Amino acid sequence: MRLCKGERNQASGGEVIVRKKALEGAVYILPKFSNHEWLVLVTRSNGIGVLLGYFYNSLDEIGVAKPKLIRMVGDLGVRNGIWKDVAKIDQFTRDEWPIPKFRRVLPGEGPSSGVMVVSYDDNLSGTGGRLLEGAFDELPADGVSGYKAIEVHLERLE
Repeated sequence: MRLCKGERNQASGGEVIVRKKALEGAVYILPKFSNHEWLVLVTRSNGIGVLLGYFYNSLDEIGVAKPKLIRMVGDLGVRNGIWKDVAKIDQFTRDEWPIPKFRRVLPGEGPSSGVMVVSYDDNLSGTGGRLLEGAFDELPADGVSGYKAIEVHLERLE
C-alpha cells in the first residue's frame, strides 16, 4: 500500500497548510459517523475537484463485491485530510473500473420530463443521452455530492 503525498500551500496567516491530492486507485476511509465503516476507491479524478468514487464497507470487498454506491463527489474530504488514505491498488488501471452510465431525472410533465441516461468520459465530462422508458433503478444517480453530503447519504443507506 502506498500513501499519497501532500502539496504544501501557504495560508494567508503565514502558516503552512498541507493539502492532499486525490489519487486514482487510492482508497480513503471516511470519518466514523455510523455503525458501518465506509471506504471510497477513487477511480477517476478530473484534477479540478471532482472524483468518481466506488463506496464499500471494508477493504476486503474492493474488487470482489459490487460497490454499495457509485457516485461523483467533491475532493475536499481528501484535500483537507478529513478522508484518510488507507490503501492503494497496485498497478491501478482505469479499464478495470469502468465509468457506469448514470440516470438523470428530468422534472416536469410532458415530453421533456422523464429519466435520461448520462454518459461521462475519463475527465468526468458528461453528455446527455436518450430518455429512458421502463426500469432505470439499476443506474446510479447523476450529480456531484459534496464530501459532507455523501457522508449523510451513506448514513441513510444503512
